[in-house]
Amino acid sequence: ELDGAWRLVFTTGTLDTQARTGGQINYFPLKAVQQFDTKSQPMRIRNAIYAGETPLIAFSGNFEWLMPQRKLEFDFDHISLFGGALEFDLGKGKAAELGASSGLGSKGNANLVEKGKKPFFLWNYADEDIATARGGGGGIALWMRTNAPENSLEADDDDGAMGARASSLPHLPDYLYHRARVLVLR
Repeated sequence: ELDGAWRLVFTTGTLDTQARTGGQINYFPLKAVQQFDTKSQPMRIRNAIYAGETPLIAFSGNFEWLMPQRKLEFDFDHISLFGGALEFDLGKGKAAELGASSGLGSKGNANLVEKGKKPFFLWNYADEDIATARGGGGGIALWMRTNAPENSLEADDDDGAMGARASSLPHLPDYLYHRARVLVLR
């Protein structure tokens, strides 16, 4: 059910962020889209923050799905800035270090990499509309399925398995909002 594009709607933030800000973050105001391509080998993940349809920063890499634990382990090995104007390959675990130092990621992920492990999501729930997971930094996120933005994971993929369609996230429908609140507050 995770294959495709998911827009971040709500996040509690990492445990570090919660401690620093004195509370939980409820709504994520920026357009952040996470994409999963389970059809490619190895499976691919992309996480990007957008201004309109332009990805300001995008991390991509491989992931593994560990079914018994409902755990998705990943390592970003590529970063793209300003819609691809600047691109860099990253060494193993370097994205976790960059994320921890910039505030875009969790110090918990950097600690995992130091121990020879990968950043991860523990999936609580996913259906055709919404998905929730707890990240390696302790935060909980809620995503809503969306169409893949242009300049997305399928640009890295010759067969276009993800499909490219530009789209903005509509207002979260009431029924999804209420389902999401129940899942996040569990």
